[in-house]
Amino acid sequence: MNNFLKKLTFKVEKRTLLLIAGLSFLISSLKFENTILKYKN
Repeated sequence: MNNFLKKLTFKVEKRTLLLIAGLSFLISSLKFENTILKYKN
């Protein structure tokens, strides 16, 4: 039972890390686009 819980929490942690990484990537790319637009104008 304990081993199963460990595997479950590991999967959840992995997903959460991927989610956080994806969100930070999106935010940084949006900021990057904004700076490019500022330079174009």
